Amino acid sequence: KLPNERKTGTVTWNKVDKTDGTKLLGGSQWTLTQTKNFSWVNGKAVYSDVNEELATIVDCTGDQCAAATDKYADKDGDAGQFRIEGLAWGEYKLVEKKAPDGYDLDSKTEHVFRVGPAEGADVTGEWYTSAGFNPTATGAYNANAAFTVEGGSITNTPGAVLPGTGGEGLNKMYAAGLLAVTVAVAG
Repeated sequence: KLPNERKTGTVTWNKVDKTDGTKLLGGSQWTLTQTKNFSWVNGKAVYSDVNEELATIVDCTGDQCAAATDKYADKDGDAGQFRIEGLAWGEYKLVEKKAPDGYDLDSKTEHVFRVGPAEGADVTGEWYTSAGFNPTATGAYNANAAFTVEGGSITNTPGAVLPGTGGEGLNKMYAAGLLAVTVAVAG
């Protein structure tokens, strides 16, 4: 017997500022959920519904990435850039769980993608390419496109800036209180 190991998928994406699409944003977290399992039925690709949360993806930087032991840990060492490897064939969704500091959370947008042969195709037929998180995009088999999903840039809108607490106003209250106590003691 000569066993073959099935190739797994990789997904990449960037987190950027909506007002400046080149500014990478570090510090976001994501939920990775598998929504469909893959199987062969009579030589044709079949995807069946499942809802299995696999991991929380944390934006890692530098040496954190090399030290990460989670199966679905971010492997890209730059803040705001993500690469998840080792995805079995199937359908997945990414949902933002924590926004970068100073930005609004976008927990309603699901970024869906597939890895594997197109539904109903055989191994020599169409495969999912999923460029830009389009789970219906297919093309002729190409090893690079079939196993690497390039999600592109996902934006966050800057959040409302809350007024600071304490600071100068608090100091003035302390000074007025101290003055009042001093006048009362002197009187």
